[in-house]
Amino acid sequence: MNKTLAERFEELERDYHSVVSTKYIGKNVFSHRNQEFIDSAKGNNWIARAKKLLEDSYGKNSDYYNDFNDTKKISWSSNYQSLVSHYKPIFDAAREDLVNCAIVQTNTTESSELEWIINILERFPAFCRQLKERHDGRTTLLINDEYDVQDLVHALLTLHFDDIREEEASPSCAGSSSRQDFLLKKERIVIEVKKNPTISWRT
Repeated sequence: MNKTLAERFEELERDYHSVVSTKYIGKNVFSHRNQEFIDSAKGNNWIARAKKLLEDSYGKNSDYYNDFNDTKKISWSSNYQSLVSHYKPIFDAAREDLVNCAIVQTNTTESSELEWIINILERFPAFCRQLKERHDGRTTLLINDEYDVQDLVHALLTLHFDDIREEEASPSCAGSSSRQDFLLKKERIVIEVKKNPTISWRT
């Protein structure tokens, strides 16, 4: 089972403490001074996983990803100092911002779904008129009743939605149930199709 981004951040947070627990005192080969270090294999593994998580969360063009990979300022630091002063702060900021990113993404997705439906319904008359332009003099398609309209709308909805439920009952204020032509369960959107009986929908 694939883990969510939040779960992966949580897992790396736990693993970070495990990596830090390997800290020891050693001599820096450049400065020849004693400094704090961590196990190289565990530290590099954590950094690689965090880098991949930032890419999956925000993309390679994001500030988080680019700042994480900009190691010029820590080129002379020990791997422990690099971890705690460079990699971890960026990781923490990205993790905190994940909630805001998810909210924006959800709102954008919901807006897009509504826009798709509105666009389909607003352009439906033009779609029906276009059906009149049959090739080689083929028989003109007829839209005689609401069921014909529902079939066409259903077909158009499948361009954007996978789970389209038909004719489900919904409770009314008076206690009885009314019928819904379409229910997009995942998106929690109900669509009811009506055809004006005074208009001929011959196309």
